[in-house]
This record gives sequence, structure tokens and C-alpha cells, in this order.
Amino acid sequence: MSINDKMESTTRHLKELCRKLGSFRYGIALESESAMIVYLLTELINIFTLYSTINIVTSFQSIQKRKGEIEQVFCYVGFLDMLCSISFLREKLPYYCKPSSDKEGERLKADSIYHPLIKDCVSNDVSLSYKSMLITGSNMSGKTSFIRTVAINLLTAKALNTCFAKEFCIDIHRRLYSVIHTEDDLVEGKSYFFKEAENVKVALEKGKEGNYLLIFDELFKGTNTMERIAINSAVFSDLAKANNLIFASTHDLELTTLLNDQYELYHFSEKVTDDRLLFDYKLKKGIAKEGNAIKILELCGYPPELVQSAKDILPMIR
Repeated sequence: MSINDKMESTTRHLKELCRKLGSFRYGIALESESAMIVYLLTELINIFTLYSTINIVTSFQSIQKRKGEIEQVFCYVGFLDMLCSISFLREKLPYYCKPSSDKEGERLKADSIYHPLIKDCVSNDVSLSYKSMLITGSNMSGKTSFIRTVAINLLTAKALNTCFAKEFCIDIHRRLYSVIHTEDDLVEGKSYFFKEAENVKVALEKGKEGNYLLIFDELFKGTNTMERIAINSAVFSDLAKANNLIFASTHDLELTTLLNDQYELYHFSEKVTDDRLLFDYKLKKGIAKEGNAIKILELCGYPPELVQSAKDILPMIR
């Protein structure tokens, strides 16, 4: 946005209105300073000349006449305030970049992308050409934070011309929609699954228009495994057909086989060292090999016999 060359003349036209409104501030100052004699004199003048009443009327007339110019000043001051805020934000960041257009055949490229609200956030690189991304991984490994990171960078690219990365290439005209952290609605009597189903339906309707960045985090946890896999496969497959860029996280490894033709497969993982889970939060190609849910129960102090029983049952249900 360029500097408004007409702002100087606009503010000059508003000086008369400022003088009229200044008389009200003068009257208030007289009262607050208890300058009784001067105050009484001004009140007598107002009584005989109706100065205050006339000033109010003419001030409102001036405001009505100059409302377009007043709006311009407010917009200009807001614009300057926004520039200052963006400048202060950029100064506090370890690094940033401005968004750039994606190249032909490249839907997204991000170099050292990170989440601005996570202290000492581990950055990641990502590049997608023709497919979307399906992310597997264990609990707390970084799946949700990563897909949120991508969404936030598109949002700030559009609103602030600022990205939390060394390079962020995407079609800036992509619209954003996400289904993350759905909650049930007791007032409307809608369960978690029902609310999520409504939100995903909205995503499907928007996805028909194409050119969306769609973010999904472990959809349909509120139903059984078989139906969840079937629904997710159908939804993600349908959305990928309309030039949408999709980032979806899941614990269901079966989806990696069903969606392999339309989605790049990535995962997050961890190491177990000295009875501790160590996460590197780095995005890796391929499919997550193991989960950590039983290990977390063990670290939380669950009874050893219960943990061992879960370990014994696991191979039988795989």
C-alpha cells in the first residue's frame, strides 16, 4: 500500500473541525481546574449568545460534511499502526520471510518453517508438488503443531505479508479452512462426532470450489476404527480431487495404503532412552512404525501388570 499523497490536504481541511471541537475540551478544563470566575463568565456568554449550542450544531454539520475525510484519516492512522506492529513483530523473530508465489508444478515449499508461539520451536522443511500430505506419528510427536504451523504461515502471509520461515512459497490466493480441536455442544445436544461431521461437511462444500488449504487433525475419533478409516479415506480422497492442498494427521496407518496415490506420506517419531520419551519434532518421510501410548501409561505409573497385559494383547489385535 503506497503513502496517501492527499493526506496533508485532508488533515488541513479538518483543522476547522478540530478548532470547534477544541472548545469543548476548553470548557471541561475550566471545570476541572475550578476556575469559577472564568467559568461563570463563559456560562453567561453561552446563556446570552447560545454559543455552545450553535457550536454543537455546526460541529455536527462539519462532521457530516467531512465524514469521508475523517474516515480516510482513521484508515491512514490504522495503516501506520499496522506497519509499526508488523515491524516490531519482525524485530522479535529469529528470522522471517515474505511469501512468494509457488512455481509451476510446486504447490508448497517451505524452508525452516516454525510456529511463532512455541518457544525454541524446531523448524522443518516441506515441499509438495502434486500431492497433499498425510502425517502419521505417535502422541505428542508434533503432528498437530506442524499442520497448525502451515496454516498460521498462510494466514500471516495473507494478512501481514510475513511468514515464519526462511522461505515460504505458496499460492497466496489459497483460502484456509481447518477442522481442529472440535468440541461437543451440550446446549444444542450435539455429540463430539456430530459436531465434527458438521464441520467436515462444510469443508467438503468449500473444497468443491478448489484452491483451498485444508487442515484436519485426527478426524472422527468419536466412532469405531473401521468406520473411521472408511470415512476418512472417502473424505480425503474426494477433497484431493479439486486442486485443494490438504494436511491431515492420523493414527490410522491403514489410511497410508488407501491414500498413497493422492498423498505424500510423512511421520513424526521419538526415541525411548532411560525410560524417557525423547522427541526430535522433525518431519520424516514414510510411515510411523510404532506408537507410544502404552509407554506413556508406563511412564505415568500405571500398574505394571496392567501395562504388561496391554503389551501382550497388542500383537493379537494387529
